[in-house]
This record gives sequence, structure tokens and C-alpha cells, in this order.
Amino acid sequence: MAWTRNQKIMAVICCLLSLIEIFIVSNQRTGYVAVIILSLWFLGMTLPTWGRKVAAGVTILGLAFVVLFTHNPISQRVDEVSYEWQQCQLPLTEGQQVTDTDLACFTSIGLRKVFWYDGLDTISAAWLTGYGMGNVSLDTLAYKESNQQFIKEKTQNPHNEYILQGVQLGVIGVLLVVALFSLAFSEAMQLKKKRSLLYSGIVIVYAVSCLYNSFLFDALESLFFVLLLAFIIAERAFEREKP
Repeated sequence: MAWTRNQKIMAVICCLLSLIEIFIVSNQRTGYVAVIILSLWFLGMTLPTWGRKVAAGVTILGLAFVVLFTHNPISQRVDEVSYEWQQCQLPLTEGQQVTDTDLACFTSIGLRKVFWYDGLDTISAAWLTGYGMGNVSLDTLAYKESNQQFIKEKTQNPHNEYILQGVQLGVIGVLLVVALFSLAFSEAMQLKKKRSLLYSGIVIVYAVSCLYNSFLFDALESLFFVLLLAFIIAERAFEREKP
């Protein structure tokens, strides 16, 4: 069914509001990645010829290059990734005392580096079966407002879904997550084109974003993914039953 004029206007307004939220209001790097992935995916799957697909892809990447490599708030956020990663020197020092070297890791990227280092080290000790569901305890740093001091403590969220499942269920857990995304993508691709592009694109974003976020662990993101799976399963069942 073709969209009505009002539906198209509403879709454009929603897209503009989403872009404003991602690039201006919240200014989140995960949002940048999602926009680039979805743009390339939609254009690659909808444009009729390879020439147009390549031209559209080059245009998007060119715009991304200009935005990222000129002086603006977005490029500053991206530059912070490399800077914070290099500043954080691993492993953290022994003992509970927080040193200046440790404090260099108290950034968004620095803490992820700490989580991933400790997470991969933990997985290597029980790589096949892991330590069991809920048995995640990785090094991190925290700031306590009560005494205004940095302390070392443990976290259950390594900000990487694959490492999170690897610690709990070993390689089996990682393969199960990959299988979940693969099956969801495969089923989404069987739907009619418009919904197929939307659902499969979101699955791709989730699979990539789980490299630096624990989206199936986070409450809101995991709930959204469950709803997405429900829509995919329900619509596939509906299409199979249609005469």
C-alpha cells in the first residue's frame, strides 16, 4: 500500500526530529554510527542500479568525512575516541589505591577499554562454557559523591554484549548472540520490502552497536529489541497464512 501525503510528511518530520536528537541534543556517538549504517543500507537496497548505489554511498561517506574532519562538535566527539583510548594504559594498577594512571581511564572510551581487557582475560580462563549466567564481575572505576573520591569496584556490564555473553556462557554464548542476530536478519529480509528494510536495518545496527554497548543487557534497548523480534515473528506468520 502506497503512503498517503500526510504519512510521508509525518515520516519526514520524525526523521528530522531523530537527526536533531542524535546530532544536536544528545550528541551520542552510537547515534552517529546508526545513522551512517541505516543510510548506507537503505540506499544500497533501494536504488535501482549499482552506479546510483555507489554514488549515494560515496556522497554519504563524503559528507561524513567533511563533518568528522572539520572543526565542529561532532568531530570533537569523534576525536575523543582516539584520545581517550590512547590515554588509558592497561592493566589497572594492583590494589585498591587509585593512581593517576588509573584516572586516565575514567572516560567513556577508557572504561570500555578496561572492561574489554578484563573481559577477554576472564573469558580466556573459561572460554568454552563461561562462568554461568549472572556471574560477571569486571574491574572498573567509580566516583563516590559521598566522600568525593575515585574508587575501584566491580561491574556486571562490560559495554560489549559479545564479551558479556562470553563471560557468562563462553564461546557458546557468543555464537548464540550471533545466531540471534543472524536469524532475526534472515526473517526480516523475508518480509515485504518497506518493512524488510526497516527491520533488517535495525538488526544490523544492533549487531554493530553491541560491539561497544550491552544492548541486550540494557533495559530500554533490550525491550525495544524484543518488540522488534515480536513484530518480525508476527508479520512473518501473518504473511505465511495469507492465501
